[in-house]
Amino acid sequence: MNRHRRPLIDRLLLVSTTRAEEPEMNRTARFAAVAATVVGAFLATAGAASAAEPAPPTGAASAQSVRSACPELDDCYGPDEMPAFGAEAIRQVNRYAQQVRPDVPLPLYRIVERGTTTTSSCVDEYGDSEADENAAFYCSADHTVYLGEEALWTFYGSYGDAAAMLVVAHEWGHHLQFAGGGPEATDLELENQADCIGGSFLGELAHDGTLRLRDVTDIARILPDSSENGPDRTHGSLTERTSAVALGAARGLAACDRYVPGSDLTATL
Repeated sequence: MNRHRRPLIDRLLLVSTTRAEEPEMNRTARFAAVAATVVGAFLATAGAASAAEPAPPTGAASAQSVRSACPELDDCYGPDEMPAFGAEAIRQVNRYAQQVRPDVPLPLYRIVERGTTTTSSCVDEYGDSEADENAAFYCSADHTVYLGEEALWTFYGSYGDAAAMLVVAHEWGHHLQFAGGGPEATDLELENQADCIGGSFLGELAHDGTLRLRDVTDIARILPDSSENGPDRTHGSLTERTSAVALGAARGLAACDRYVPGSDLTATL
């Protein structure tokens, strides 16, 4: 397999049109269950005081490089400013990548503007090699993460900056998986492991004290909407995705080896 075209964006767009039909009690109960698991993992990582209410007003991965008029990444960028947000998200993920695996070259990132397409070196199950504004996938053939402006806006506008960064870190996770040539694994194993890798990135932010409770609840909101069910699923169920992100957050990158037989994510190339 040389392409991971995530059906996540399609899943989230579908959810946005059907959410109003779901009983409020079901949504509330589902969120509460996921939030309890995710928040618990981050509390274990950062300590109750820092995860619940850190002192400085710095949102998830909120860096001093963010515009002075915008002290936090959340509620900062508009739909036409996704290239700027995407660049900041990539910078944060790259910093983590260089910290935990300095021996692995960083992937390339391509942010695809609205109304345009670009050709990747991979094809999906329909034989399509184009990436458009809804792209959110990693192509191992050209070592590139493709992120469409509209996809970024869906993640950021609907779920917040931390949730959007989790998606970027997940795609870097696929790059890490294939850095050594690619493991023998099913799509589901790879996706669950990439969720765990993304969780390890957010766990590092929590450890640094830059992740707020609001950010953690953003993550808890995107997981139910991006999960899959059924025996033929290629991405994790709600329980699987929640557990994977929580494991990575609480125990770090090395813990994510459990999802792929023979994996050793921390081994030097």
